[in-house]
Amino acid sequence: MAGKSKSDAKDDFCGFFKESLSCITDAYLHPIQISDNRFLLTYEPLPALFCAEQRTLSITQLFTVCQDKARGGYKVRTLQYDYSLNGPDENGVWDEIVSYHWHPEESAVREPHLHVACVPRIHFPTSRVSVERFIRMLIDYYDIQPILADAVWKEILERNGRAFDAMATWK
Repeated sequence: MAGKSKSDAKDDFCGFFKESLSCITDAYLHPIQISDNRFLLTYEPLPALFCAEQRTLSITQLFTVCQDKARGGYKVRTLQYDYSLNGPDENGVWDEIVSYHWHPEESAVREPHLHVACVPRIHFPTSRVSVERFIRMLIDYYDIQPILADAVWKEILERNGRAFDAMATWK
């Protein structure tokens, strides 16, 4: 995920993100530059109609590219994320079933947290969550079916999760 240039770092990060999401969807993902050095990756809404019930995924990540003082070159620094599995409630209104958020610049709740639909308005504290861990949770517990062979998607999520952990400077 480190790169020799800012562009390389952004492209490498987006490549890992796209590859991880390719385990459950073939939908298009492209970073949107929203300011001088801020980019937004988003899949929203993303139909997840391959499980027992109609659901959608909303996956966004805001990031910047900065110098990697520890390793040299450049790296992506996550500024916030929102990974949500959504579905209709008993009244047919779409809402989050489960979601992981981290938005330290936009809320009084600055630490990473979890929302669960059956317990509204509670921010359950968590550590930072990678998109790979979120995807694995969807597959393991929410009947989201991978579109790749088991050996392939498991290897992608494992490899990309290790790469994410190795580059993390917030530990």
